[in-house]
Amino acid sequence: MKKHQFNERAILRKCGILIFLALFTISCSNEINYYVSPDGNDENIGTQSKPFATIDRAIVETGKVTANNKAVNIYLREGIFQLKETLEFNEQITGYKDYPITIQAYGKEKVSITGGPYFPVSVLEPVNEKEILKRILSSEARKKIRKLNLKKLEIADYGTIKHTGFSRAIRPAGLELFFNDKAMQLAAYPADRYIKIEKVIDKGSKPRDDDFSDRGGVFTYDVSRPSLWCKPSNLWVQGMFGTVWADDKLKVADIDTLKKQITTEKPHLYGITGGHFRFINILDEIKNPGDYFVDYENGVVYLIPYSDEKSDRIFVSLMEEPLVVLEGANYIIFKSICFENSRGMGAYLECGEENIFINCTFRNFGTYAISIGKGIASFDTIRHEKTGKPVSRRIGSLKQHQYADPTYNRQGGNKNGLISCTIYNTGAGGVSLGGGDIKTLTPAGNFVENCNIYKTNRRYQTYAPCIDLSGVGNKIINNKLHDATHSAIIFYGNDHLIEGNEIYRVLLESDDGGGIYTGRDVTTYGTVIRNNFFYKIGSPNPLYHHGYWHGIYLDDFPGGIVVENNVFYDILAGILVSGRDVICNNNIFINCDRPVIIQTRPPSETHKKRLLNINPKEGIWKERFPSLSDALENNWGKFVGTTATNNISVGTEKPCVIIDRVDSTFLTVRDNFDFKDDEIQKLFVDPDNMDFTLKKDALIFQLDSVFKPIDFSRFRK
Repeated sequence: MKKHQFNERAILRKCGILIFLALFTISCSNEINYYVSPDGNDENIGTQSKPFATIDRAIVETGKVTANNKAVNIYLREGIFQLKETLEFNEQITGYKDYPITIQAYGKEKVSITGGPYFPVSVLEPVNEKEILKRILSSEARKKIRKLNLKKLEIADYGTIKHTGFSRAIRPAGLELFFNDKAMQLAAYPADRYIKIEKVIDKGSKPRDDDFSDRGGVFTYDVSRPSLWCKPSNLWVQGMFGTVWADDKLKVADIDTLKKQITTEKPHLYGITGGHFRFINILDEIKNPGDYFVDYENGVVYLIPYSDEKSDRIFVSLMEEPLVVLEGANYIIFKSICFENSRGMGAYLECGEENIFINCTFRNFGTYAISIGKGIASFDTIRHEKTGKPVSRRIGSLKQHQYADPTYNRQGGNKNGLISCTIYNTGAGGVSLGGGDIKTLTPAGNFVENCNIYKTNRRYQTYAPCIDLSGVGNKIINNKLHDATHSAIIFYGNDHLIEGNEIYRVLLESDDGGGIYTGRDVTTYGTVIRNNFFYKIGSPNPLYHHGYWHGIYLDDFPGGIVVENNVFYDILAGILVSGRDVICNNNIFINCDRPVIIQTRPPSETHKKRLLNINPKEGIWKERFPSLSDALENNWGKFVGTTATNNISVGTEKPCVIIDRVDSTFLTVRDNFDFKDDEIQKLFVDPDNMDFTLKKDALIFQLDSVFKPIDFSRFRK
């Protein structure tokens, strides 16, 4: 337990009699109530009339009573609670099954827990320095630009901008600004589009091929705007540097505006081979409301506020540690609280059971909103795969470690999760949902249910999904997942349930992905994907269009996944199947150019390694998934047990199921139905308004089919 900021003994001596009397009055009850208010005092006794000032103070008192068969309610009164240290729950400060600890907003009052200070918009100062104003290229911006003097506000920790992107460790952000509930953005050029890489002079080193010489690349561009900038310092480029699934943000080591040439400080994973980018962190390009630039040397932020109402507030993120940590704690419940404005994550859970966040908001974090399970200590260099050291309270190089060791047990506890929460404006993903042991197929039962998760890619554009799922036996149910630059759900592991989710406006700035994605692991048996609705996936921008936008993308030969009763609307490709024992049954595809694609993706040595790692010939794995026990010896790489049956497609000239370079000997493809575009009204209740409930007398029911109606009521607009 960390050292607290108050003298606990002195407080208890001073208030001992009052505390005794207060507790005596409720000693016959099975619960104790504490109250905390921003206007309170930690020398108070925590009653409604005499509330504590800090949540930490209430937690200390809670730790003294929960072992005595007492439930504890900590009521937070309206206001903003700024944290400087993490709120911690552990094996000593824990709830019990019949006596939980509940931390909640009092009544309908609005409560925020924030990871940095906030200031009224009145603290913003005009910018009078001529040398600054002459750099601002927009004449309108010169009239609107303001400055936030961090030194005057006694803020000394500015952090740094970091290399972020595909295969890079997830690290806390540097100092960021948030205006009311909106994330502000580093001034960029172009602000809303990308520049094409014209010519690659030097690809730089290629870490993907084990070249760790750390040599940056050199490339040219064909715009004149940078020549107007006044010697920009700390300049970065962000974009796709050759692939459509691997973003990167690279510091500029040198820019030659005459040659229109950039040299990067660090390499891209695959080497720079082309692509597109934008410039980041340019004082000269402050133009739009929300733009800002940090002068790290002088401790000043230049910005254009969204508005200047007296009630407006500017938040500055400072904390890198999670706002809330539950390690070994049980039965902790958070209700109706807004967690926001931190360089790291909102909440971290490790071990423990039935810890639940209900009706909470998580927004404006530098990494994830919440992590259930351990991460991996950050690697010093960019790595596609490598085993590392388990670490608490960080994500770090988790993805790279899991690629090398998919059986990593993250110690995520059991039955922990989120219900009816809202998550948005995060930097590197929404929820990192782990738990369960793959080698023993022991389920965790952790969950994300009935949540609204969106805009999770402020700092990392790819492989930073709304929900990152791993382990065994976890659930993603009835959520809205949308407005993501890459996939909504990326999953690995076994026996997960992904059901009832609405997934839309994803893959907005990337390709070669899916609303739901997994790949390159033949042992992903037991997961069921059912009753989900996919639509508006992909982007009209030709920069990102390479033909691989999918509703569900089972990439590079995974196995043992059931996909049933899903609805796909207006997507380039509904489902790509590449693996064995994949069941694709009773799905509906409307206006999907390629409804179901069964495509060859031969397994590699990585697949063999992962298969042998779970020991498929013995124990629980042989009992649960016997077809894997002899997979290497019999028909390795064949689509054994894969089926596509009883699916409906309407509105495409292509067949419902497309078999692409696959030995169909082991496939079962039958009883799939293709309808013409003009028959859509004869199938669905109101297709013009995206109600794809099948009519009672729909054409499909007049045919010789066993298609089962899909309950679409939860998705009706």
